[in-house]
Amino acid sequence: EHVLRNLRSVSVQCDLSPPEADLVVEPDVLICPITRNMFRDPVVVVDSGHTYERSAVVSHFQCNGTKDPLTGLALRSARVMTIWTVRQIVQDWLDKHPDVAP
Repeated sequence: EHVLRNLRSVSVQCDLSPPEADLVVEPDVLICPITRNMFRDPVVVVDSGHTYERSAVVSHFQCNGTKDPLTGLALRSARVMTIWTVRQIVQDWLDKHPDVAP
């Protein structure tokens, strides 16, 4: 009896890069358009309605005058108000993703 044997080559690939599904990306709505970092102290510019990180927008006003950072339009005032809801949403997101440091 004649026995045929098939030899197969086996190739093993090793990809050490992290899988895409495991990457955690902060939602864009929680990112300051000036710093491109997650909000820690989000404020709304009262005259424009745009949201920024407090320190970034205050610095912008000091350097550029009372102009909205996104539109460049002159504002009547540099008044900002804390957005407590956004701050809480950021904290909730961070609580759900403890391995992420903003």
